Amino acid sequence: MPHALILLPTYDHQDTLYASIAAVLAQTVTDWQLVIILDGSPPKSHAIAHAFASFDPRITVWPKPKGPRLGEAYRDEVIREHSARFVFQINDDDLWLPNHVEILSELLETADFVHGPVVRIYPAPHPCERPASAIGVFTSSEVRRAVQEGRGNVAGPTQSAYRRSSYLDLAEGWTTTPEVWSATDMFMISKFLSHRHLRVASLTRPTSLTLHAHYRRGWSPEQRAAELLTFQELLTKPHPELELARTLTFERDFAGWCLDWLRPAPELGVDDLLRCAGLRPIVVETIELEDVNALRPGRATVGAAGFEYEALAEIAMTPPQREQLGDLLTAWRRNWNS
Repeated sequence: MPHALILLPTYDHQDTLYASIAAVLAQTVTDWQLVIILDGSPPKSHAIAHAFASFDPRITVWPKPKGPRLGEAYRDEVIREHSARFVFQINDDDLWLPNHVEILSELLETADFVHGPVVRIYPAPHPCERPASAIGVFTSSEVRRAVQEGRGNVAGPTQSAYRRSSYLDLAEGWTTTPEVWSATDMFMISKFLSHRHLRVASLTRPTSLTLHAHYRRGWSPEQRAAELLTFQELLTKPHPELELARTLTFERDFAGWCLDWLRPAPELGVDDLLRCAGLRPIVVETIELEDVNALRPGRATVGAAGFEYEALAEIAMTPPQREQLGDLLTAWRRNWNS
């Protein structure tokens, strides 16, 4: 029985598909089975998927006609047919750090559902200009409520993993997402978070990169391939997490997530706001690799009264970042009162 089943659903991102497959091949954990689900994909995607499968027996290809929305129901079929302990998924234009499966698997030894942060790479001249992270974890009851109400999310399939046994214990797994839900991943995650006695572990240490096609409309295949190659090279450096941690932006994240989506009470202070997102700050002068590696994940169990905390997720912050949060809160209160 393979250690991990990895789903890679794809429709028409044939020019980035190879990079996501390469990210799986580079994992420090090698006992996995990758299933590439071709959801009505064009011939080039078929050729790429079958080429990889021809030289690596751990890779199989599921060609399917185009399903509704993102072909979610095909994922359920794959999970039920395979017997791996843990289930992962990587989107066809995302990248994993080489230790992604290793780190999340360690958390799954004592949890049913785990996730790390979303680190989005925005192309110039996007206003963000640099990577940004969705700050917040599913061990927070406020975050859980926001996801279940469809207000926002802090992780997608690329950043999440779960026990196959826990998935099979759900009343309903992957199905076609109703049109009232804007995001298919949020609909599926809400099913997990509604499950009683689900053990959740949340990590603030980044293990993946998201290079969403939405921000790259009009790009040529050559442009997308060149960008992915650049970030693949970044991930081969000795300490890629350090490079990512230095670029995480707090002011945009909390403006877009904590303040707009979680909708905390206006009188909350910085520590209260962080706790609302399920975070406990570890303040350091500069963020070094050992600070990132030493962060402890948050842990909680879904019970009859919601989440029961075992621990908040730790996140490293510098004094200037903490000051930025304070300034943001002051500005937000001013707008609230006006």
